[in-house]
Amino acid sequence: MSATKKTDIESLVSAAQSGSGEAINALVHAMRPTVEMIAMKYIHSPLEKDDLVQEGMIGLLAALRAYQPKRGAAFRTFAGTCIENACLLYTSPSPRDST
Repeated sequence: MSATKKTDIESLVSAAQSGSGEAINALVHAMRPTVEMIAMKYIHSPLEKDDLVQEGMIGLLAALRAYQPKRGAAFRTFAGTCIENACLLYTSPSPRDST
């Protein structure tokens, strides 16, 4: 990824964390291909692609809320982990399913 795109994402994250709805929408749009790529890892599950992508988007929004740039990770790296965890959790059987 080019430095410009990395800077653009970080700028969107900063604006979104400051409450800009426009920045949140732009960030979601910019990150959608990443969310879809991660969600497709779980397509073997009985779940629909749209459901997996939706869960990935929930992970993206959770990443936006929790991200702390001072900790040193790039937003894309942190968000990727959050998106992956959201999809994994969604595809995992619930403990209640086994009782």
